[in-house]
Amino acid sequence: MKKIALFFAVVVCCTTSVYADDFGSWLDLQLSHKFSDKVYSSIRFEHRTQNNLKDLDVWFIRPTIGYNLTSWLKADVAYDFLRNETSTTHRSLVALTGTLRQGNLSASIKERWQYAYTPDTHTGSNTLRSKFTVAYSIPNTAFKPYVAMEVFTKKKWDKTRHYVGTEIKLNKHSSLDVFYMWYTFANRDDAEHVAGLGYHLSL
Repeated sequence: MKKIALFFAVVVCCTTSVYADDFGSWLDLQLSHKFSDKVYSSIRFEHRTQNNLKDLDVWFIRPTIGYNLTSWLKADVAYDFLRNETSTTHRSLVALTGTLRQGNLSASIKERWQYAYTPDTHTGSNTLRSKFTVAYSIPNTAFKPYVAMEVFTKKKWDKTRHYVGTEIKLNKHSSLDVFYMWYTFANRDDAEHVAGLGYHLSL
């Protein structure tokens, strides 16, 4: 645990020193439960900062319920209650994820439709989120490194998230997710950079 904490601290410090104007953090806690081989659920709490960790970006709570359609295809629905310093936003999410595995290597594609509504401004938006992930479980270790890219499309391309990270298996029921992510935007020349840490527990 000390090595993991040190690694995360180094990522934060190094990234902050290079990208001090547009750096943030994502911290999340996720609890999940399998009701059967087919039905599963989870609840996630996430807290995000921006402006060199000084300001709140957003926090949200996300309950999810899903169904394994086949051994390689699953579907889920989720609801987000988001809060920033000035407003509340409600989001509905519907996702379909396909995963192919060959030995310790896996590749997945997630297509997610998202509708967001902000009552304070009476505005809503539809977004298609397409995420591609490649991961590799290193034999005889707790590490499962991955790279991922998520593209956000409204009427046209809006932004893209790029991830480099690793899952770290702590025991049979819990794991950490440690990652570095950066955004690129359609209407901006600069990027945003994020260090992320998540704790996931299966009940």
